[in-house]
Amino acid sequence: MDTPQCLAAMMNTGGAQAECALWHLEPAKPYRLSFENEADVVCLLLGAIEAKTGYDGRSPSAMRFDALTAAFHPAGGRVAVEASAVSAGFAAFRFAPELQHKLLGADYRLAPIPTSIDNIASPSIAGLVAYARTLFNASSQPDSIAVEAVSQLALVDVFRSLRAFASRTACGPLSDREYARLREHIDANIAERLSLAELSDLLDLPVITLRRRFQRKAGLPLHQFVLERRVQIAQHQLAATSAPLREIAASCGFASQQHMTSAFSRRLGLTPLAWRERART
Repeated sequence: MDTPQCLAAMMNTGGAQAECALWHLEPAKPYRLSFENEADVVCLLLGAIEAKTGYDGRSPSAMRFDALTAAFHPAGGRVAVEASAVSAGFAAFRFAPELQHKLLGADYRLAPIPTSIDNIASPSIAGLVAYARTLFNASSQPDSIAVEAVSQLALVDVFRSLRAFASRTACGPLSDREYARLREHIDANIAERLSLAELSDLLDLPVITLRRRFQRKAGLPLHQFVLERRVQIAQHQLAATSAPLREIAASCGFASQQHMTSAFSRRLGLTPLAWRERART
C-alpha cells in the first residue's frame, strides 16, 4: 500500500467536528509505505519493526523501530519505509493544525520540527502503546471513544516527550566542564579513530546536539577540532623527538603517513619533515 488512508471519517472534539485522527492501521506483516505528510503524524509502534527508511528524500538506511515507542512525522515531510520484519504493526494518527489547537490550545506548542523522529520512549508512551495494542488487536471493531482517547493521549505524550527533549538538549554551547572533559578524552585517545558516536556517548548527548553545542563553544566543527588536535600533537612530537614520521602519524591517529602529510600541507603549508626541520633551526 503506497498511501495510507483515513480509517474513519470524523471524530467529535467537544462540539466541533474535525477529521478523524485515526489515519492508518498497519497489520503485522511486511509493508511498503511512501507518502508526503499533509499534517503532523504520530505513530504508535505496537511491536518491533526492522525496516529501511528514507525520510525527506534521503537515501534509504537500516532502521529498527522499537516496540512500545512512538514516532513523529511533521507536516510537509516525506516518508518512505520498507519493512521486512514486523512483530506487530502500528497505529498512525494524523493531527491537522485546527485539531491540535482544539485538543491542546497553545499548551504544547513546539518550534517547527524539520524531520521525522523515531523511537520516542517514555513510561507513559509505553503504557499507552500497550493499551492500544489490546485495543486494535481485538476481534471486534474498537470503540470510537477509546480510539479518540488513545489518539489524544498519543499527541499529548509525544509532544511532552519532544518538549522535554528539546529542553534537555537546547543548543547553547557546551559548559566549560563538558568541553574540558571532551578535550581530555580526545587528547588521551588521539591515536584512536574517535567517532562522533563515541564522543556523544561520553557526554550523553545525541550526535546532532553535540555537534551544534561544540561548534558554539569552540567556534569550529568537532571533526575539524579533532583533526587540528592531531596536527598539534604531531607538531609537538616532531619537534621533541626523532621518531619516524610513520610512527608519529600512527600515534596521532592519522590513517597513514600520507594522511598526516596532507593535513600538514593544508593547515601549515609545509610537509611534516619540512616543519620538523624548521622547528629545529
